[in-house]
Amino acid sequence: MLVLLMLVICGLAFMPHAPGLELRNADKLQHIAAFLSLAVCAALALPAGWRSQFAVLLLMLAFGVFIEAVQMHIPSRSADWQDVAADMAGALAGMLAVAAARRMGSAQNRTMG
Repeated sequence: MLVLLMLVICGLAFMPHAPGLELRNADKLQHIAAFLSLAVCAALALPAGWRSQFAVLLLMLAFGVFIEAVQMHIPSRSADWQDVAADMAGALAGMLAVAAARRMGSAQNRTMG
């Protein structure tokens, strides 16, 4: 699922004209949503723990920078550090959601067990 999401995101990111919403800052919302989804998939694929979570953050950062680097070479597209910041905000939100779900799951297991 993670690889499929990455391929879809690359496909959208590398189009000459990105499909967009008619909202102010919709571009940043799309970055946040994309990287939230990616981070959730990546975090769930790895065991819980700070090393795994740090690896997910590094992967998300590298992928976000990769997308911006490629976009610099696509006519009508440009690189923007604010996009990488939105990517990381989405990744952090996704990882926090996974951490919260894991905590709730382990708390339920303790009360039921």
